Amino acid sequence: MKIWLDNLQYNPLIPLLECKNEAILLLVQCDLLNSTVMPENLWQLSGSQKILKKQQKNGSWVYPGGNEVIRSKENYNQIETYRQMGFLIEEFGFTIKHPAINKAAEYLF
Repeated sequence: MKIWLDNLQYNPLIPLLECKNEAILLLVQCDLLNSTVMPENLWQLSGSQKILKKQQKNGSWVYPGGNEVIRSKENYNQIETYRQMGFLIEEFGFTIKHPAINKAAEYLF
């Protein structure tokens, strides 16, 4: 840890650890402090649960709005599903182990 930290002008860990966002705190502990925080801890955060509540039974997320003259509702929902999967994977560390990601992947492919 000391090697990469020595190359910086200031220590970014202090403001990161003072952050109120639970996802950032867990990722800082895991990625920067080499702690053994389980990514599954992120799955229970309110932000991820809010996204999961909007997932449809077929694994998709519904695109808000859209113009069916330009694209079909199905195409818009594919875009939204891809976008919501991105949030879950990048921000909350979801993996294929989570059933919501499996359902979304089945919907897309």
